[in-house]
Amino acid sequence: MQLQKQIIKLMSKKGYVPIDIDGFVKALGMPGIDKQEVKKTLEVLESEGRVVKTKKEKYALPTQLDMVVGEFMANKAGYGFVRTAIGDIFIPASKVKGAMHGDKVAVKISRKRTRQGPRSEGEITKIIE
Repeated sequence: MQLQKQIIKLMSKKGYVPIDIDGFVKALGMPGIDKQEVKKTLEVLESEGRVVKTKKEKYALPTQLDMVVGEFMANKAGYGFVRTAIGDIFIPASKVKGAMHGDKVAVKISRKRTRQGPRSEGEITKIIE
């Protein structure tokens, strides 16, 4: 649990750029910490939706990549909405990626809501549970 807190604290710092597992081992500088322990901790955080792994095997907070985590609410027509702490995000049918009603999902926001503009829209990037 302590390692999880240290990783989130590091990632929350201003100016943080996504780093890989080796980068975490160096940046954390905790005595006795090894690569496998960092890897397992990052996998747990990723499975909980608290961090996201990029295509280049680097890790970031979802908000740093315009992503959020929430519950998918499916519609019979194929589209749906993801309920998040920042509000509902519309998911077109072509961007549902196999998510089922009630799934916890990660969403990449493609269009943010403006004050009088259309609602936020996104694409499901991962089904968490």
